[in-house]
Amino acid sequence: MSIERFRVLVHESTKQSYQDLFVKIMGYFDPSFKAVKAHGNIGDRGNDGWCEDRGEYYQVYAPDDLSKNNANAIKKMKEDFIKLKSYWDRISPIKTYIFVVNDKYMGIPPHISDALNDIKKENSLDAVRVMSAKDLERKLFSLNIDIISSIVGHSIDVKGNINDRVFNFWYKGIDANNLTYNSNYLPHNTHNVKFTRNFINKLKYYCLNVYEFLNERSSNLADTALICALMDFKTVAIDVIRACEEYEGKLDINSGLIMYWVDGDHDYDYIVYKKYVVKSLFYYLIKASNYVINVRINIENDFKDINYVAYHSDFYPNYPILGDSEPSPAEFIGRSEKDAYYPGLDIVEEGISSQIFNKS
Repeated sequence: MSIERFRVLVHESTKQSYQDLFVKIMGYFDPSFKAVKAHGNIGDRGNDGWCEDRGEYYQVYAPDDLSKNNANAIKKMKEDFIKLKSYWDRISPIKTYIFVVNDKYMGIPPHISDALNDIKKENSLDAVRVMSAKDLERKLFSLNIDIISSIVGHSIDVKGNINDRVFNFWYKGIDANNLTYNSNYLPHNTHNVKFTRNFINKLKYYCLNVYEFLNERSSNLADTALICALMDFKTVAIDVIRACEEYEGKLDINSGLIMYWVDGDHDYDYIVYKKYVVKSLFYYLIKASNYVINVRINIENDFKDINYVAYHSDFYPNYPILGDSEPSPAEFIGRSEKDAYYPGLDIVEEGISSQIFNKS
């Protein structure tokens, strides 16, 4: 996979090798970009690349470990900027200054941004920016596939393999086996609602990463129906997380399960109502999960070795969730209209509340 290969290059690159990688990508990305070759004992005068017509200058910093070199990074930035301004400002006035940092995808420390803003104010620049490894990655993967291949050494995978990658991101991110396990601890009556200790954390992990993952160029080449199915799953997952976190979970030592909804001193009808909400949301989550699997099975390659998510053995096939019979997770497979299988948390709560509190 090209994007993984690029990230390996980033992690392996330090000092000159990262600068060479940056220069190569920028040369393709911006036709006005010019690399600066160091000359004799005067070097490059603090300029690792520039766009003369815009007064835009780049300096590259690629330490072995940025987290241990914050002070060095700021020192280098300020010293190099002094060299840059003393020589290049008279050739083309500096308007924009970009500090290119190989952070190895760990993020840019705030101290560097603060130091950049100081440089901006002290020198009356129009703009300053930091370019992280992720920023450089975005520039590369906005280019033609042949150019990407020439840099990372691999061509972008065929569409079927991209679909596999997108599906596997979902499958591992939410842990389909864990989802199946949890569904068998969710009774269809008013008993306690239980999930494994880390299941909600799995859902959070998926929700936090899905947008960034799907915005990658390679993922954008995947089948639209599969992308939409993953986003539908995310919508339901967020509501499950919200509903579960309303109560502090209690750990069942014997089973290793967290009881998110348990009987207590609260009004009985309210407890029953909230349990119904969580259970209905969880079944919607199973339906959405099976929908993702169903979409993947029907895209190009035969993927039938992936099992649909099972549900509680006592779950009645048409258990009434909102008064009327709803399709069971198994019967839902193949339906395509989003609103047909997931009306949203607010509507679920409203429907169940009307059953519990307005029985008359």
